[in-house]
Amino acid sequence: MHVIEVNTPAFKGDVLVTNNEQCQAAGKGGISLYDVTDPTAITALAVGFGDLVPSSAPGRAHSYHSAFGWQDKKRAFVIASDNEEQGSFDVEIIEITDPTNPVLIRETGLPDWPTATVFGNGNTVFNHDMVVKKIKGHMYGLLSYWDVGWVTLNMDDPANPVFIGDSNHPSPEPLLGFAPPEGNAHQGEWSHNSKYILGTDEDFSPTRTQFTITSGPNAGGYGGGTFGWADLVPVGNAPVGAFQGSTVWGGRGCVADPVPPTKAASGADVIVFSRGTCFFSEKVATGQAAGYDKVIIIQSHAGSVSGLLPDSFICGGQGSPIVAGTTSAICIGHESGHLLFNDSPNYTGPDGTDILLGALGESVNATGGIFDGWGAVHLLNADTLTQVDEYAVAESLDSDFATGFGNLSAHEVAMDKAEDIAYLSYYSAGIRVLKFGSSGIQEVGHYIHADGNDFWGVQAHRLPADPTETTYILGSDRSSGLWIFRYTGG
Repeated sequence: MHVIEVNTPAFKGDVLVTNNEQCQAAGKGGISLYDVTDPTAITALAVGFGDLVPSSAPGRAHSYHSAFGWQDKKRAFVIASDNEEQGSFDVEIIEITDPTNPVLIRETGLPDWPTATVFGNGNTVFNHDMVVKKIKGHMYGLLSYWDVGWVTLNMDDPANPVFIGDSNHPSPEPLLGFAPPEGNAHQGEWSHNSKYILGTDEDFSPTRTQFTITSGPNAGGYGGGTFGWADLVPVGNAPVGAFQGSTVWGGRGCVADPVPPTKAASGADVIVFSRGTCFFSEKVATGQAAGYDKVIIIQSHAGSVSGLLPDSFICGGQGSPIVAGTTSAICIGHESGHLLFNDSPNYTGPDGTDILLGALGESVNATGGIFDGWGAVHLLNADTLTQVDEYAVAESLDSDFATGFGNLSAHEVAMDKAEDIAYLSYYSAGIRVLKFGSSGIQEVGHYIHADGNDFWGVQAHRLPADPTETTYILGSDRSSGLWIFRYTGG
């Protein structure tokens, strides 16, 4: 969420733009707009506006993961990421020139960009985060599009955005030498002078998992990953056979869904859920409550781009602290999820209903592959979208820190408004300060409290009336709230 200054024939004042990513069926979707010109008297302008088609919940806008607003001349707009059309037309552009009457003016995405390439471990694609900036008289959009990389669009005409290009991580990856590279373009921003882009890839799976169906007609190896936060028996460091056994289909695994069969009732060792609707951690908690110590989550219909990327998989963040930590969990592709139950792959309809609740599947085995590190930071040439340098904290490249030290993945970046300096929220690795340029990236500062931190969001801000032009860094810690820093240099 953020506030933009809107000055159009229909409205003059400060508008708060929020995305709505509902956690339960009754939650709002889309975006909401509020008049915060007087922050002591906030007024709702539009609540829960967004794309309604196709509808998984009639009358409710799709779930939006992120939203960014801007004004160009006398018109104002919001660009948002649509969770329910991932990898297809998941870039939503909404005109808010009259913020009491928003209008959806364009949906676009990967199908409109035939020259874009999907290249990363898992081949997962979705629009995760966006910014729009005026550069040399033109409006440009920067989209963090996971395994497509960072995408740039000409946004001079928001109803008709023009694809410019997409980035690819080098292969093999420079820091640890893996091919394919991780991918996971999560968030990014232009530098103050727009010469560079600094982007973060978010990776909660510090090992590459080897997943195998060990019985039945579809026996063989398939792609998969590990949820680093669900590791009672860490798949990444486990002996062969630590994650194995027979399977049962549990549906979607959300609180509002039909109760899955218990382990005692099914006789299976592993329960399998579909991705979609609720947090990954809620699904793992559902499996745990049903008595299972092993959970598999298969890719959703949207995540597989309706079958275009049948083998894509993603092991996302915890999302909610409701998992007690007594269950191991992995993620696999949608197609292999069907093959596990000897079922023809299907990519339509509500997630979780493809297979009969309680159906028994084949046996599986998952073992940890080679340690491949946590999520890193990438410096790109903004004109060519080629990588200049890559950075990660030292511990995130050390297998001794694969478990037991929290998440050591980069999360978000905020650019200084006047210098080639970036501020990172780095989960358990704290707040990091980087200097960057043609010679690469150098860490020049960091902060971690003695009791630890879990920094999620970061923003850089200069007070308009401050003659010292001091830059303040705001960091949101998921355990302790808002922290405010000043980088002193040296």
